[in-house]
Amino acid sequence: MAQTAAERKAKQRQEMLDKGFVRKDLWLSKESLDLIEKYKTENNLKSNDDALNQLLKALN
Repeated sequence: MAQTAAERKAKQRQEMLDKGFVRKDLWLSKESLDLIEKYKTENNLKSNDDALNQLLKALN
């Protein structure tokens, strides 16, 4: 059966919590978002959240 938008969002939220992520709203420039989305595509990642977290880990 098809999921509602609310059900999909709840599932995504639970997946992020299971990964240990914490929700925080951010404002990004268009250029920053373009870079995150490019990295996500090039690395076959599921979300911009995954891409941003990998990029930040690479800085360490």
